Amino acid sequence: MRRIVVLGAGISGLRIATELSKYGQVSVVDPKQFFEVPMAMPRQLSRPGKLDSLIDYKRFPEGVTRIEGRALEVRLTEVELEDRRILQFDMLVIATGTNYRSNLVKPTSGSASDRLAHYQGLNRALVAAHTILIVGGGPIAVEVAGEILEEYPGKALTIIERQSRLLPTMSAKVGMWAHEFIQERGGTVLCDDLIIQPKVPLTDVNMTPGTAVTRSGKEIKFDMALWFLGARPQVEYLKSHFPEAINEGGEIKIDSWFRIGGRNNMFAVGDVTDLPHKGAIPVHAQMKTALPILKAAARGLPFIHLPPLKPAHAPDSALVSLGRNNGILSTTLGQFKFPWLAKALKSKAMLVPIIHKLFKVRPKA
Repeated sequence: MRRIVVLGAGISGLRIATELSKYGQVSVVDPKQFFEVPMAMPRQLSRPGKLDSLIDYKRFPEGVTRIEGRALEVRLTEVELEDRRILQFDMLVIATGTNYRSNLVKPTSGSASDRLAHYQGLNRALVAAHTILIVGGGPIAVEVAGEILEEYPGKALTIIERQSRLLPTMSAKVGMWAHEFIQERGGTVLCDDLIIQPKVPLTDVNMTPGTAVTRSGKEIKFDMALWFLGARPQVEYLKSHFPEAINEGGEIKIDSWFRIGGRNNMFAVGDVTDLPHKGAIPVHAQMKTALPILKAAARGLPFIHLPPLKPAHAPDSALVSLGRNNGILSTTLGQFKFPWLAKALKSKAMLVPIIHKLFKVRPKA
């Protein structure tokens, strides 16, 4: 059987590994002992453990070999892990996504119980805090603000974004709606400004009271501060042998068949690639094209005749939840803020039941 290695056990990586297990011996490499539904992170912060989004790999169906580890170097036919183990492959798929400065948004190691304890500690600090500062105005930061304002309506919350509006990668209308939602619930929104003091903590969390000073001279007192400053693709393992495969932005360059450097045995998918549109909706669209190509490659069949990738989604395609009962949907067809629609699609359960169904996750013991 063909030896297939998948780097990264996020939604894309696990889905690819599961599909390709029908055609070869699949190993998926990830430094964690569990899978976290990424969309549920804001809910875990406000209500730890209420959603079953921290899933031990033992609860997934058999058929894929899961290797706890981190890629150190990728070579033509093998991957070396940080602990010096060598994995030989006939086919490699990279789906490592992006890395954050800390484990606030995305964990890099540990177990599901470790991650739950992390959320519980943050939640205790959140409950005790009277004034909360959120630094950053992207989708995750806005979703966290929505969760806090709904779950703890008495908190004084300030969100600050260095660009001219919230959700700057999405349409102006969506940014305006998020701004209004936060203000209507007592929050303060500051745009076109940034924090110059204190320095960003290594953990992206301040849990001791302090005062933030902005570029414009504003002073913001806080009991707790959460920093959401974006992420970068995780590609260090390619730099030694395939530096030409990485663009100036640190993304993996792929062709229309998801190949790296035109090689028929090396592929990349998702946010780690140089495709312009990031996030769950665009990546879901990618998978519709990627899976037939990867399946053919796993079987040793030609795939150039298959439909190539043609990005079709606008960069602002996203569903931003605002607590359990509200949200904003932006698509190529327009922008919508019907609470019932947002609740049905995402806000109620943050897509956790959909992920359970997709991967046939077994119930907790």
